Amino acid sequence: MADLVVATVGEVDSSGVTLIVPPSTTASQKRYKRLMTGGSIASGDLVLVASIKGTYVVLGKIAYS
Repeated sequence: MADLVVATVGEVDSSGVTLIVPPSTTASQKRYKRLMTGGSIASGDLVLVASIKGTYVVLGKIAYS
């Protein structure tokens, strides 16, 4: 079973995204994969992340107003 975490996107490029996962305040050096969705993800976005087998997979952007 995966744990779900809310994180902030640090950087985005073709190799993946870096994440700021609480309680950390700095972006990870590791790049994580994300699911292909219709929306785009940008630096500073809040995302829902699944922790699976020692790594993270970004499930999608959290929309808020």
